[in-house]
Amino acid sequence: MAVGNLDASAAMEPAVRKKRRWWFYAIWIVVGLLLVAGVLVVLGVRYWNSAIRTYTTTQSVVVPAIENPAAKQEQLKAKWSAFRKDIEADRPPPPLRLTADDLNVFLSNLPGMSNRVHLVITNDQLQAHFSVPLDRSGQKQLRGRHLNGVATLRLSLQDGWPVLNVASLDANGQPIPRWLQGRIGRQNFFKDIHRDMDTMEFVQRLDNIEVKDGAVIFTPYVVQPAE
Repeated sequence: MAVGNLDASAAMEPAVRKKRRWWFYAIWIVVGLLLVAGVLVVLGVRYWNSAIRTYTTTQSVVVPAIENPAAKQEQLKAKWSAFRKDIEADRPPPPLRLTADDLNVFLSNLPGMSNRVHLVITNDQLQAHFSVPLDRSGQKQLRGRHLNGVATLRLSLQDGWPVLNVASLDANGQPIPRWLQGRIGRQNFFKDIHRDMDTMEFVQRLDNIEVKDGAVIFTPYVVQPAE
C-alpha cells in the first residue's frame, strides 16, 4: 500500500523542466535566413524569369569547413555553461566574447547546415554568407538553382529583449528590392524567445548584447552596491 502511494505521488509530481542548450536559440538565425530565402522564392514566383536570373544561380558557394568541430563545440558549451551558472548564482562574470569562428563551430554541427551558412564579423557587423539549394521549392524553373547571398544582421538587447533582424540582404551580388528589404528588416528572429522561461530569466540578467571588436559580446548586469 505504501509503495502504491509513493508511485502515485511520483506520478503527480510535475516533470522537471529541461533547460535548452545555449545553442538551441541560434537555430533561429539559420531558420530566419531560410525564411528569407523562401520570401525570395515567392518574389521569383511574382516576377518569375527576371527574378530567377537576377537572384539565383546554377552554382553553389563553398562554405569554409571547421576543423575538429565536435571538440571545439564541447569547449564552447563548457564556456557558456560556466558563464550562465555564474550569472544565475549572482556572481556576474566578465563579459563573454564569442567570435565568428565560435559561432561557426556551432553551425557546423547542425544537420544539413554545415555547408549552408558561414558567419563573419567585419567592422562591428555580423554577416551571414549563405548558399541555399532551391530544388525543394516545388517550382520546376528552380530545379538545380541556388540562392547565394550575404545578410548583414543586427543583434542587440532592447529594453531587456534580444533583437535579431536583417539590416541588409544581397542575393547573387544584387541587393533585394527595397519593399522586400523593409518587410524582412522588421522581423525579429528572436520574437518567440519568451516561450522558454529559463532563457528569458537569463536574458533579463544581461545588461547588453553587442557586436564589437570582432565578437558578439554578452555583458551581464552588475548591481551596484548601496553607498
